Amino acid sequence: MPPLLPPLFSDIRVRWSGSRAILPEMTENDYPMNELVREERRPIDPDDRYRVPDGLRDAEHRAKEILAAIPDAKMERTRDVFQFESRCDAEDGLVLLVTAEAVEIRLPTTEWVCGAYGPAPSSRLWRRVPWEKVAARKRGLAGLIEAGRRARRKQFFTCPFCKGRWPSELGAAGACHGCATEHLDVVF
Repeated sequence: MPPLLPPLFSDIRVRWSGSRAILPEMTENDYPMNELVREERRPIDPDDRYRVPDGLRDAEHRAKEILAAIPDAKMERTRDVFQFESRCDAEDGLVLLVTAEAVEIRLPTTEWVCGAYGPAPSSRLWRRVPWEKVAARKRGLAGLIEAGRRARRKQFFTCPFCKGRWPSELGAAGACHGCATEHLDVVF
């Protein structure tokens, strides 16, 4: 009688060659997963697209740390990279790229793709920190996130004409784009 497979794999059709199991070729999504692992993965893989039979990949562990630190963040992912956006339309918005090796803190910005008439949301690198250095920081991940938020807040200015707060990428000649055009004859 052939040896039994562990219960997790009991529903996979296996061919036997003597005492050697020949498993069918499987993709990531063919692997069975126990319910405890599925529940642990749900916050970082809600569509169950990147399943593995047991546990979490390193990048997934790191992504869970980010979700714990910034629970309101919007998450997008590929197999090995996570992107978290937190309050990008606010003065302290951040974008974080997470891999198994490092976290990138990115600051929201506007990229002008068609001259003055093509603003598109984007982000730019502020700091990339390997996870070993994050752990060695005095305040760890929370301190790094707060430092990134402070850096973004410093990029805002108050327009002397409309008194609105604007990010530096939406200003010219010390005023917001609208006031620079209206009061300072700046043409974009």
